[in-house]
Formats: sequence, C-alpha cells, structure tokens
Amino acid sequence: MRRWRFGFLCMLVTGLFALGAVGVAHAAGPVKLKTVVIHATKKPSKPHPGLKNIQKSLKKTFGQYKGFTLVSKEVLKLEKGKVAKLKLPKSRSALITYKGTKKKQHKLRLSVPKSKVNIDLSVKPRKMFYQAGLKHDGGILILGLYIKD
Repeated sequence: MRRWRFGFLCMLVTGLFALGAVGVAHAAGPVKLKTVVIHATKKPSKPHPGLKNIQKSLKKTFGQYKGFTLVSKEVLKLEKGKVAKLKLPKSRSALITYKGTKKKQHKLRLSVPKSKVNIDLSVKPRKMFYQAGLKHDGGILILGLYIKD
C-alpha cells in the first residue's frame, strides 16, 4: 500500500512541475494586441460599420462625444521588453512596450513622442481597454486595446 501512495505522490508532483513549466513557456511568448484608433467628435454622425461591436461601449464610456469614426485597425505582436509602433493620424505614432503580466493583468507602457503622453497601463485580457485624450481635428483620438491570451 505504501508503494502505491509513493508512486501516486511522485506522479502528482511531476505533473504539477510539468504544468508550471508549460505556464511559464506560454507567458514568455508573444502576446497579440488588437488595436483600434477612433476619432471622436461632439458632432453626431452615422455609426461607423467597423465599430459595430463596440459602439454601445463607446457611447457609454465617452457620453459627451456623439460621433465615432474608425481611423485604423491593427494587430501587434508584443514581446516582453520590446517596443511596438502603432500608427496614428498626421504621421504620428504611439510606442507600446510590453512589460509582462502581474495579477492576471498585462502591463504596458504607452508613449507618444512629441506629446505629453507617457503612461503605464494595466489591461485585462479579453476586455476592451480605452485610452483617450490626444486632440485631433476638433475632437479626440481614442485608442482601443484588446489582448487575447
């Protein structure tokens, strides 16, 4: 009977170590970041077809703005410690640095050269995260970030 318990315990410990190794390998790989750049204005406009899935969320979050236009969509692959470039209108760009995960949230650094934007973000996986504030053509730019891990 002791032999059976010892064998079972050894298999259990080995299995847990194997699961831990797989989890570390998964976290170390690149993360896919889906981005949308949206121009928001206070003038009402028709709903943009590219924003159909998040239109209600945009209206709720940015209630003072009535018009939302999709500027661009892009998928970036983020690797820990490396910088990815997101194209913005008027030949600008946002730099996104992936810092890894902490407490089931992805840590990012967002900076826009030639502006005052240089902030750390905590993005929950599988939830749309909005960062707004850059002035653009009588409105603002909203960056929508979605990480699927």
